[in-house]
Amino acid sequence: MCTKAHLFWFLKPDYKFEAGIAVDIETIMKKLAVVVAFTLGTSMVNAASVSDFYIGSKLGYSQVDSDCASEFQCDKDSASVGAYLGYQYNDNVAVEYGVDYLGHHTTSKKRSLHLTDVLTTDVLAISLAPKFSYSLTDNLALFTKIGAAYMIAEEENDVVATASAGAEYALTQNLKLRAEYQRFEKMSDIHIEDMSFNNFSFGISYQFGEQNQAVVESAESHQDIVEPKVEVAATKVELKHEGLTQVIYFGFDSTKVSQESEQKLLEIQKLLVSNPQSQVEIVGFTDDRGASQYNEKLAKRRAQSIAKYLESKGVKADQISLTSKGELDPVASNHSEDGRVKNRRVEVSIPEFQIIAQ
Repeated sequence: MCTKAHLFWFLKPDYKFEAGIAVDIETIMKKLAVVVAFTLGTSMVNAASVSDFYIGSKLGYSQVDSDCASEFQCDKDSASVGAYLGYQYNDNVAVEYGVDYLGHHTTSKKRSLHLTDVLTTDVLAISLAPKFSYSLTDNLALFTKIGAAYMIAEEENDVVATASAGAEYALTQNLKLRAEYQRFEKMSDIHIEDMSFNNFSFGISYQFGEQNQAVVESAESHQDIVEPKVEVAATKVELKHEGLTQVIYFGFDSTKVSQESEQKLLEIQKLLVSNPQSQVEIVGFTDDRGASQYNEKLAKRRAQSIAKYLESKGVKADQISLTSKGELDPVASNHSEDGRVKNRRVEVSIPEFQIIAQ
């Protein structure tokens, strides 16, 4: 015997087929609980970092896209609500799990080849899809998703294709507003045939991780080359080198050391090799595009690429120290492309050191 139950507080308490078949909501909820628990659990276990994850919720309007028999009064429109969990792989690619309640609908169904009946049902969709984004500005991005969804309507269920298109606006580093259109294509089972859904929604998401410090333009002038100076102490013969600093720039999301950068590092390399008592400090930076945790890792990889290059040219590993600051301490505004180019950098500095007299 099937049992009736309330799905959420906003669902109608009594819904059924007009032919008299009751709704097996208990079975639906069990399926939903198992799928959601599995997806959330496996995602968190395999997570590289909590700050790569985001969660969101949305409200909207759904519409059944299927024919209704002329002898029935169908209700194809309903409010919808949903939630989603995403993993941000990089600036442009993410993966999202979604759970959507598409509302309470009345449409027709086939009971046999020549018999049609009314179907009054609540519809759930559990989806998995990669998400591809394209930034129009620092705060506004377009996105699309293409994946699969598990549809549940009464005792009917099916796996269907789903696709989305929308836009996101970043209020802060952690909060984003979303407008989205999603299509669930041609659900079919024993009685339901080619029933599709259009869902229009507005939502808000939260990206885990600490907020970044505000970007402040630096008034300091960074010169590529500081001419070495030599001091002669008054009381004894000691030579001091005042040090040297070079700034190496990188392409977007890149850690590759260009040929131009290799030329700039030549003086650094010669000074370190000829003075093994000297030290070099390598500090990696990024612009503010993307998740802060990802940017910190990217800045570290950039610093490591400089260190590996110097070691390949004879610099000893114990002369090198690495630091990653990610998108902190920008030297220019991240609100322009020129500013972001200047912030995608590695600062290579040799502090003042004493020259050993021969």
